[in-house]
Amino acid sequence: MRETPSPFKSKFDKLYNVFEQFYASFPELSDRRISELRDSWCCAKAQYIQLVNAGVSKSKIAAGLEQGLRELPLLLAGAEPQNRVKITDALHNAVRAAYPEFAAKEAKYLEQILINGRIRSENQFYLVRHRIDELESTGATATQRDALYRLIDEFESRRRR
Repeated sequence: MRETPSPFKSKFDKLYNVFEQFYASFPELSDRRISELRDSWCCAKAQYIQLVNAGVSKSKIAAGLEQGLRELPLLLAGAEPQNRVKITDALHNAVRAAYPEFAAKEAKYLEQILINGRIRSENQFYLVRHRIDELESTGATATQRDALYRLIDEFESRRRR
């Protein structure tokens, strides 16, 4: 399945719009974690606009936004359990609409992790953890989730040593 190209030109614009669309997806959701993250985004986006207006390149800001997008699933784990499916779906939809190339790139990274059979970094950990959340929201087979959970468990046991 081919993704529709993003209507946004720069990586900064794509990432900025992922966050905008994501937080706009549930304005009435009563969840402490989402409220905290939404408030943080409101402050951050004002700073990003100030930086762009001050001449800071969008590509420098985009690097931070991309890392934030990769870490967002871990931050969202603090959301109330009854809201997680809606939140995961909203994130997936925002990425698909504003930055579909990101999802394709992350899928390739995930595939490589599965081929290697090992999580080697925190970034890979977050990617696998997010994929588990997606699978849980779609009702995927336990086999897929179990394989990813094994990778998570092995990585966490190595970190504790």
